[in-house]
Formats: sequence, structure tokens, C-alpha cells
Amino acid sequence: MDWSSGVSGFGSSPAALGSVAPDRGVVAAPVLWLYSAFAAAVVSLGVASLLGMFPAAAISAWVLGGPIAIALVAAFTLNDTKSRTFPLYSASQMVPWLYRVTVAASLAAVVVSAWGIANWAGRL
Repeated sequence: MDWSSGVSGFGSSPAALGSVAPDRGVVAAPVLWLYSAFAAAVVSLGVASLLGMFPAAAISAWVLGGPIAIALVAAFTLNDTKSRTFPLYSASQMVPWLYRVTVAASLAAVVVSAWGIANWAGRL
């Protein structure tokens, strides 16, 4: 077996196939996803706090603060994992804290909106 050609029993290496990773420079965490998730959680918390007595508003706040905000956090996690595979990844000290605050805000939004939904359902 000729090891210098890049071909082995396991297939060809990326360099032998001519596909080289593009030079992207320094790659940072995709915090836009976290900012979007935090905004969704804060809007949800506001709607649930101010209009939680109305069932449609409470349910909308629950959907916005729960599944939508968590889906945006999941998109951040997926894209951040992809970004970490590049040789020059810039890790910020702010990102873990923003992640924690976003998840906590989402949790608070879900709890407050669920309280409004339960209060409405209990009075039926």
C-alpha cells in the first residue's frame, strides 16, 4: 500500500481529494442566536407578566418563551459546535454567561406563562 498517495484501506484523505478547508480566519461564537433567544424569552416574560390573565396571551407567551427560545438556544449550540471545529476559534468570556442568563430567562418565562394558563384553567 502506498501511503504517500493519501489513499489507504479506509478511503482517501481530504487533502488527497483536493478539498482543503477554507481559510476563514478567526471564528467566533454565533451569539446572534443567543441574543435572539434572550429577546424571545424577555418578550415572553413581559407578555406573560402584563397580559397573563388572557388565555391566548399566556399560551402565546409560553410558546415564545419555551419551544421557540429553546430552539434558538439549540441552534446556537449546533452552530457554536461547528465553529469550534475551526483552527482559530475565539472563545469569549461573555458567551457562557449569556447562555446561562438566556436559559434562566426562558425558564422564568415558561413558569410565569404556565402560571397564567393554570390560573385561567382553574377558574373554568
